[in-house]
Amino acid sequence: MEDFFLKIEFSSPMDEDVRNYPNLPLYVVTKCNCAFPHNARPDSGLYGRTCLQMITQFESKELLRLAWTAREPEAWCELGYRFLTCCNVPVPFRDLYGALHMFDALIDRDLARERYVGDRASRELRARAHSGAAEAYLRIWQTPVSDRENLETWRIGHERPWPDYEIIGHDAALIYAAKHAARSVRLGLVSRTALKVGSLFRDTFGVNETPAVRPLLDAVRGVDEAAIAEKRQREAKLANDPKTYVCAAEGCKVEGVRKGGLMACGGTCSPDLKPHYCSKECQKRDWPRHKAVCKARTSGAAPPASAGEQSVAERLRTLTLGSGRDGEVGGQWMGGIERKQGPGRMIEIRDYPGETIQLFSDTLLPTELRKAREMFRTLREAQRWEDEDGSSEDDEGSHEEEGSSDGDEESDEGAEESDEVESQS
Repeated sequence: MEDFFLKIEFSSPMDEDVRNYPNLPLYVVTKCNCAFPHNARPDSGLYGRTCLQMITQFESKELLRLAWTAREPEAWCELGYRFLTCCNVPVPFRDLYGALHMFDALIDRDLARERYVGDRASRELRARAHSGAAEAYLRIWQTPVSDRENLETWRIGHERPWPDYEIIGHDAALIYAAKHAARSVRLGLVSRTALKVGSLFRDTFGVNETPAVRPLLDAVRGVDEAAIAEKRQREAKLANDPKTYVCAAEGCKVEGVRKGGLMACGGTCSPDLKPHYCSKECQKRDWPRHKAVCKARTSGAAPPASAGEQSVAERLRTLTLGSGRDGEVGGQWMGGIERKQGPGRMIEIRDYPGETIQLFSDTLLPTELRKAREMFRTLREAQRWEDEDGSSEDDEGSHEEEGSSDGDEESDEGAEESDEVESQS
C-alpha cells in the first residue's frame, strides 16, 4: 500500500499526556530531511504531531509483525527510520547497520533475500529507503575514530559485508552514501540529505563528474546554480529598492525574502520615504526616528522635533536600543518562536573574512533570527580568541627553541659525523 502510514485516519485526538518517546525530535527532523524533496519539506511542528500519533498507534513490535507476516513495504521503511534515530526500538543507541538491514528489504535483493519486498514497493517508497540508507552511511562515515570499533561490532552482528573497506578505507562509507543518494535522485527524490551527501562527496574526493553518481552531482550542481541565480536576483532587487526588502529599524538587518515579507508603515508618509519593518517591535523602536517624517502633512523637509519630543525620543532610544550589542539583543525585541508558517525572512551572518552565511526561515520570528546571529557571532569571537592564544603560545615556544638551538649545534654535528662513519664502514 502506497503511503500506508502517512494516510492513516486517526479516530481520536492525541492526548496531551501521551508518553514521551526518546529521540522523537531527531526522528522527525531525519524524516523531513530524507523522505521529502528539499524544496517541499513539511512543517516540522505539524509533521511531528503526525509522527507521534503514528508511533503511538504502531509500536515497533507491531511494525515487525506487519513487515514479516504481511510483507508490508512501508513497515520495513518505517522500521529503518526508527532504527536510524533510535526511536521506539529495543536498542540503547542508534543502530545504523540495523537501519540498513531494514532498508535492504526495499532496495537490495541480494542482502535482503527472503525479506525482499522491493518488487511490491512504489517508486516513491524505494526512493525514501535509498535516501534513508544514504543518511545511515553518512553517519557511519562521520563516526569518530574512537567509536568505530563498536560500530564494526554491530556490522558483524548484522552480517553485513563491506568489501571496499579494505581497499578504500573508512571513506568507503561516503561512497556508499553517494550511491544510495544517486539512486534516490534517479527515482525522483532530491532530498536535503541527498544534496548534503553529494556536496560532501564532491568536496572530499574532488570529483565533479563520475558515471556512478552522475544524477546526484547533476542535482547538486543544479541547486547551486539556482541558488546563485536567486542571490543575484535578490541583490538586484535590494540595489533598486533596499527599503522594501530590509527592515528599517537600526541594527536589525532582517530582510524579507519576497516583496511582501516586510510590513510597510501605515502612516501618511510619502511612498518614497515609507519604511518597512519585519515586526511591530521594530516599528516601535524606529518610531522616534520616523515620527517627524510620518506626521508631516506636506512634502519637502520634515519639521524639526521640539525639545520635549527630542528628549523623549532619546530616552526611548536609550531604553529600547541601549548601546552596541546589548541594545541589539536586549528587551522585548527578542521574542519567541512563531509556530505558524509566515512570510519568508532572511538574515546575514558574518563568517570568516569575506564570507557570509544566509539564514532563511518562514517560521522563526525576526527576534529569533537576530538571536541566531548573535549566538554565531559570540561563538566566532570565542574561537578567534582561542586561536590567538594558541598562536601566541606557539610563538613563545619557537623563541625558546631558537635560544636553545645554538647549544645543540655541536651535538647535531657530532651525530652527523657518526652517521657518515657508519655509512662508509
